[in-house]
Amino acid sequence: MGMLMGLKGTGAYRIEPATAQRWDDVVSVMGTRGDPTTCWCQFFHLRGRAWDTASRADKRGALEQQVCGGEPPPGLLAYDDDGVVGWCQIGPKDSFARLAATMVSRPPADALDPDRLWAVTCFVVPVAQRGRGVASALLIGAADLAPGGSKAIR
Repeated sequence: MGMLMGLKGTGAYRIEPATAQRWDDVVSVMGTRGDPTTCWCQFFHLRGRAWDTASRADKRGALEQQVCGGEPPPGLLAYDDDGVVGWCQIGPKDSFARLAATMVSRPPADALDPDRLWAVTCFVVPVAQRGRGVASALLIGAADLAPGGSKAIR
């Protein structure tokens, strides 16, 4: 990947897949407080009691397994000249248990989900980096990460 992208007036970002070699960057962008440190992008992977009973350490461990053992990569990282500035989670829709069970993500009764539908479920952009086009660059990168045969990203 390694593409540079940005919006007019926002600068350029290098977008890279979240792989085992970049695990420390995932940890860094999640920070030490706020929603990312309690969720670790597991909300859409876990349902019901599994979500309720999972500790922060369990969720962090699950994301580490996804990042370090996953193909395709479970997310993307955005970098500027100073280091990592953002994360987004992406994957096949059917890999997210909560999406399969949620009415909001179901297609209308008269339509089926497109084959090979992918979902972008989480963005993490540290406060100091917000308003600079990081999430937009990550979304463009997510569209590029989805396999060529993917018909849609939601």
